[in-house]
Amino acid sequence: MGVSWHAIIARRDERLVHLDTLRAAVETRPALACGVVERDNAPALSVVRHGGTGPPVEVGCDYARVAWWFTWTDGRLIKPVQDIDGAVAVLIRELMRL
Repeated sequence: MGVSWHAIIARRDERLVHLDTLRAAVETRPALACGVVERDNAPALSVVRHGGTGPPVEVGCDYARVAWWFTWTDGRLIKPVQDIDGAVAVLIRELMRL
C-alpha cells in the first residue's frame, strides 16, 4: 500500500507553513531577500544576500528524526523548524561564505 494523496498534500501544506514562517523571519533582515520556489515537486525557500555575488541558498523542509526540519535541498539537516533564529543564522553564515 502506497502513500495516499491526502498524506502527500498534507505534507506539502505543512512544508509550506514552515517555509513561510522562515520566509517571514528572513524578510526581517534588511540584507536578505527570499521567495518560495519549486524544486523536484516540493517547495523550497531561495535566499539571497543583497549585494552578494554568490548564488542563492535553497532551503527545504522535511520530516526527519521524528520532527520537521529545515534542510538543504540535498537533504542535509539545518535546524528543527522550531529554531527559526538558528536557521536564519545558518543561512546568513552560508551566504557570507559564498
